[in-house]
Amino acid sequence: MRIREFSVLLCLIAFVYSQEVHYKQQLIFPLQKLHCHGSSIVSVDNHLLVCWFHGSGERKADDVTILGSYRKDANWGEPFMMADTPGFPDCNPVMSIDPRGQLWLFWTVVLDNHWQSALIKYKRTSQYKEYVSWEWQGNIHVKPSHQFSELLFKDLDEFV
Repeated sequence: MRIREFSVLLCLIAFVYSQEVHYKQQLIFPLQKLHCHGSSIVSVDNHLLVCWFHGSGERKADDVTILGSYRKDANWGEPFMMADTPGFPDCNPVMSIDPRGQLWLFWTVVLDNHWQSALIKYKRTSQYKEYVSWEWQGNIHVKPSHQFSELLFKDLDEFV
């Protein structure tokens, strides 16, 4: 590398590292003993929408639900229910806003407390700017081949 190119590279690195980046840590709700993780976040206009699963145990407890909260004006709102399949654990939510401006929520419902039985569910809506009002809900049915499922789920419970 020539000296001039090296000098430009050093200047660029110095510029990047001189820029201040400010992050702020803030609790959405008080610390608690229940499981609260598997979160997802989307930007909605000038605020944020976050969701997570919440309950007494991932995939092993039937009280696990998907909760959400908005962050507006630097404050998190009261958590609210985004999804609940009564009697089954709802886990690992993922949100996305598509090019048409619709909010999608995907999550798993664990039917017999093992990942192999997980059913993928989804909801979508265009009503989410101030509050979430779901317009459609469905299931995604996946039937992997026998060989694929053996590889995918082999001893999975030992690792979870």
